[in-house]
Amino acid sequence: MNIFVLLLVLVSSLASCMAQGGGSQTVTFTMRKMAFSTNQFGIDLYRALNVTDDNVAFCPFCIGSSLAMVLLGAEGNTAMALRQALYLWGLHPQEVHLAYHDLIAHLGLNLTPLDEVFLTAKRAHGDDNVLKIIDNIYIQRHFAVHYPYQFLLNR
Repeated sequence: MNIFVLLLVLVSSLASCMAQGGGSQTVTFTMRKMAFSTNQFGIDLYRALNVTDDNVAFCPFCIGSSLAMVLLGAEGNTAMALRQALYLWGLHPQEVHLAYHDLIAHLGLNLTPLDEVFLTAKRAHGDDNVLKIIDNIYIQRHFAVHYPYQFLLNR
């Protein structure tokens, strides 16, 4: 049950931020599509985990954006399976990557900065616990990576 509450809070936060649209950046169709896709992916992931007794925390946005980085370099059946699992039909991998970039920028502009939230929470609760969202791809040294893939990831 605890996992559902956490998932609901994460999904609701993302959806409400997308609904606001009152910040300094326009909410685009692809950003709305990414919010919907993230919500659907999170619900599917929750169902797949099927945890009944343990407390589990996961972030569908982080997992989805990491898989989107993989999608950027995937082809054929792999790309099709990733697109289906992430609910990203009708978007090219480059569009997906740019939509995540725009969504992260939008969230950054329209939400209280994380450092400010953490400092306030620490003062209020005397707590040193911190939660940060970090997505990255690590590549083995001397492994050749196609330049277009590197270029798109670095954007």
